[in-house]
Amino acid sequence: MHLFNQKTSFTFAHHKAYQAQENDLIFVTNNSGEIYLIDNTIPRYHELHQHNLEGGYYFGSINDAACVIYFDNHQLDIAKCRIRELGDVLPVELFQATLLANHLTYWLKTHRYCGRCGGEHELRNHEFALQCTRCALVAYPKISPCVIGLIHHGDKILLAKGKNSPTGAYSCIAGFVNPGENLETAMAREAMEETGLTIGNIRYFASQHWPFPNSLMMGFYAEYVSGDLVIDYNELADAQWYSIYELDQVKLPAEISIARSLIENYKTLYTQSN
Repeated sequence: MHLFNQKTSFTFAHHKAYQAQENDLIFVTNNSGEIYLIDNTIPRYHELHQHNLEGGYYFGSINDAACVIYFDNHQLDIAKCRIRELGDVLPVELFQATLLANHLTYWLKTHRYCGRCGGEHELRNHEFALQCTRCALVAYPKISPCVIGLIHHGDKILLAKGKNSPTGAYSCIAGFVNPGENLETAMAREAMEETGLTIGNIRYFASQHWPFPNSLMMGFYAEYVSGDLVIDYNELADAQWYSIYELDQVKLPAEISIARSLIENYKTLYTQSN
């Protein structure tokens, strides 16, 4: 299941003033990348309204059900689950809405006040943006551009395990784009900084919303050009070349991720052409 190329029944929308209804879908996430569930799915408003949650931000709909964000008030006594683990549990439209809810919740919580004058923010009427009640400065949801690339050399691909990886999976080289960089320059820099390798023939593949908390992942393929593998242990716990024929021995990223799609797509293309 690859969210970056799937159409779903989730539709993004915005209403500033919204009163939740009984069957609305309620998304309550926390600062640890978790969401509250009832019976392994997103709860309805009638299941939570007694908890006096803070918020009530309408951000879209799934079929006839509104999707509404509420804030975690640390009083919920229901189960919670790591959002990253829900890709194979929730229907794709619920998972897509969950990702967006996590992104918007983090943004709303961290942008309560204006960065220019310190005045309080309020939601605008006609778009999902915040406006300062004092100086009228408008703030849009923060999006952090990231590059992620699969470096390949014949039947071998370079996979790395992040130093602080929550899953321990071996994935592609990735990092944030610096001010003034284009995406290809950022990809080449990340490869050199983290692995000591020079890469070339950098080709765009696809992108994916990855809100942990607010990244937009832009995926690339790149060919190995030169250099010996020198691992930056400040960023990575390990990095190795793997043959595409031995990937069943490696813990790979989740199937919902663009990293996994980069890996599986390269494996398919290489096998078909050789």
